[in-house]
Amino acid sequence: MGEKIRLFALLIGINDYKVPFENTLPISGAVPDAFAFKGYLEKYLNVPSSQINMLINEQATRNNIINALKAIWEDKEQRIEKDDAIFLYYAGHGTQIDPPKERRVEPPQQIQAIVPHDCDSLDSKGSRVPPIPDYMLEILLSKIAEKKGDNITAVFDCCHSASATRSIVPSHDEGITRSVKLKATAAYADQLSQEITTIQPAVRSVATSSKYSHRGLGSHILLSACETSEEAKEDNRHGRFSTALLGLLKEVPADTLRYSEIFHHPKFAKITGQNPQCEGTHVERILFNAKVLPSQRKSFDISFDAKEHHYIVHGGSIHNISLDSEFGLFLKTDFNFATQLGTLCVGKLLPFTFEATLPKHTSTLDLSKPMIATQTKFGTQGCLHFYTPPKDGFRKFYAKMAQTPELASYFYQQVDRVEESKDAQVEIQTVVKNKFKFTMTTPTMVPNQVAITQTQVVDADKMGRKCFAGMFPKIAHFYRELRYVNIEPKIARFIGVELYRLRDKQVFNKDVGYAEDILVPDGPNLCVRGIIDLHIPNEEAEGKPYGIRLVNKSAFDLYANVYHFDTHDLSISCLAAANVTYNDHVSDIPLKKGGRLCIGFGPAGYEPKTFQIKDKLDLDIGFLKIYLSTKFVDLSYLQQPTPFVVTRAISSFVRPTQLIWTNIVVPVILRRKSIRPVERN
Repeated sequence: MGEKIRLFALLIGINDYKVPFENTLPISGAVPDAFAFKGYLEKYLNVPSSQINMLINEQATRNNIINALKAIWEDKEQRIEKDDAIFLYYAGHGTQIDPPKERRVEPPQQIQAIVPHDCDSLDSKGSRVPPIPDYMLEILLSKIAEKKGDNITAVFDCCHSASATRSIVPSHDEGITRSVKLKATAAYADQLSQEITTIQPAVRSVATSSKYSHRGLGSHILLSACETSEEAKEDNRHGRFSTALLGLLKEVPADTLRYSEIFHHPKFAKITGQNPQCEGTHVERILFNAKVLPSQRKSFDISFDAKEHHYIVHGGSIHNISLDSEFGLFLKTDFNFATQLGTLCVGKLLPFTFEATLPKHTSTLDLSKPMIATQTKFGTQGCLHFYTPPKDGFRKFYAKMAQTPELASYFYQQVDRVEESKDAQVEIQTVVKNKFKFTMTTPTMVPNQVAITQTQVVDADKMGRKCFAGMFPKIAHFYRELRYVNIEPKIARFIGVELYRLRDKQVFNKDVGYAEDILVPDGPNLCVRGIIDLHIPNEEAEGKPYGIRLVNKSAFDLYANVYHFDTHDLSISCLAAANVTYNDHVSDIPLKKGGRLCIGFGPAGYEPKTFQIKDKLDLDIGFLKIYLSTKFVDLSYLQQPTPFVVTRAISSFVRPTQLIWTNIVVPVILRRKSIRPVERN
């Protein structure tokens, strides 16, 4: 990058601690790592040194760290503009402590924290200095996001870092561990409680959905060295995670790399015994930039099973792959899918992988360079069926587009015109020349579900032919993914889905110096017999936050991915996703057997959901689709904006894990008028 980037950084490295910790080897790589990142920012991104704040060893006290973060949003010199990149790096010890009573949850669990230089020493009042807990970091980063935008990247190279903004497994690795066990965890909890004083909520104006957009994982992207139960190691005077991350960043330009791609990238070196995590609502953004690259195509890694002598593609039935699907082969570095190197077909289809069948006259693949398989044919069940009346002008318009070489690929094997409206998902009619009305009927997904029609009018001339043609694969994607349901009885009937209205509980945090709103459930469970039916009479009701709770009564630890399908504009948005990990490494399991996962409230860090009825309708319907699996899967390709608007944008016996998955579909009915409960048996 030639010009100076608009980036402001806080880099923290702590080797030396004021009070020595028992049974802990001293670390030596945290400070060199902080300076290594400084060098990267200056040399590779041309960030001026005046925009980099360093806190090293004795400088990195608890107060100094908190004040340095507060200084970013206060920005007294007005140097930081809205959406400038903000980079936080921490290398040092991590720990776990008991939470203050205001933040205790069931089942009981400890919270994660970073360890400042003066931790466990006595302050001027004779009290022991506590660590900085994850929720305090979340408060600070959320406040920065409110003032400066959510273009924030946080990197933590320490143990327990995977929920730094949200019990160690013993290791025989000779590397030095960046973790300490503090004695006074209960005392710290009492002290932290004194920092939080509950006060009565103040009178406030109507809350809009944007009010909640910078909470938790919506405020920043978190790249952490390992999952919460693992040890972050250092050797050769550097952290293993920091070394691997810097190695990638120095090889691959930041403006060509999504956050979600970091740990999958072939240039990210494998780290023995550590499973780095990537968390955040906006992991599809490119690094240090609020912009989003074009939507990802449905692509999967390829490997060779030398024992069974066949090729494995790491996508399976959970990804809506069928036996008649086909895949194109591309180099992993071919981000634009410019050069197809071959074709693969589906042989044996499994839940998370399939055995690939090679084309005739092909016996081997050259995997010396990493390759991916990208879906090019979606099978008979993946086609969009549309209907147009016999004499309507759209028939000729469509035929001409389908015969135009640069547009034909948008329709090939994804779109089919049918002769009966009852066989179609979408009906298209001409309004005036080159202006068309799309009428869409909500698919029936569960018994006793309300069915409605939605309309969108699109001007092909204003949109442009290429963008207009590009709508059709996106419409096909919406219906293909919504209709695909797999009910696995070992999971589905043991999962409870709950929805709650949320209210603000306001607390004052002395360390941060301002009142913080904590969202808590308010009222009964609104998901009754698998259907959510909400009364949304006005704009004030549209701004109210809601939270989802999943209750796992099954015999399995589960990864959860939750998406909302909007039948009005055909957008698909992610409400919760399992942490992005890499290769076959393990991601933190969010929904353990006997446990609960809260989305929109609680410690997980996911944003709350608000519901709006669009375009002054009286009735609207969408669907929550909840994917649950015993293995981590990346479903980020599901997300899409509305097609109708041009956007820029885990040598004793261990029981084998059962590879199963299910999804649960919950209709969300929104009504303007007084609520009429859905007929339920």
